Amino acid sequence: MPTTIKSIWIEAEHWASGEWNPRDENSAVRVELSDGTAWVATFFTYQNIESLRLKKAATGECLSGKYFWATDLVLIDELTRARVEEVVAHMLAEQEFSSAFAPAGRADHTEDGSADGHRMTEPEADESLRASSLLGGRVVKRVVAHSPKSVMLEFTDGTRLFVNSGSSVELSIT
Repeated sequence: MPTTIKSIWIEAEHWASGEWNPRDENSAVRVELSDGTAWVATFFTYQNIESLRLKKAATGECLSGKYFWATDLVLIDELTRARVEEVVAHMLAEQEFSSAFAPAGRADHTEDGSADGHRMTEPEADESLRASSLLGGRVVKRVVAHSPKSVMLEFTDGTRLFVNSGSSVELSIT
């Protein structure tokens, strides 16, 4: 039986109204598959790459905009749920998915009830390592509470950290 999409979480859908430009944006995307695995990638629009290049040219980062890189990057013409779903389904059908997305552990992984009340789950450990690697040396520019369950930290280089809570906490770095 082929693996199918169970759910897709798009970080940008949790931002405050007016902070998401579908033509000029980047957003973390987490895909849970029917086999119980979870995968992450960052979707960038073509226009957002140019916007980031110009921003880095002005700040001097990345040799003044002469290069850009991101892990698990997927380029897309517009960052909308419909387009993300279309691209993910196509990548699965064409067997490109696991080359573009990074494993994020098992979607059905739970806490084991250790003595301290919480032992880091596999997805949390994955995010902890990714956060440490990507946030090293960055300076916070602003912190915005999008809602009672969502906070964004924006860094001076344009990197954003989103923390969303509900039944679980989602950590996304773009």
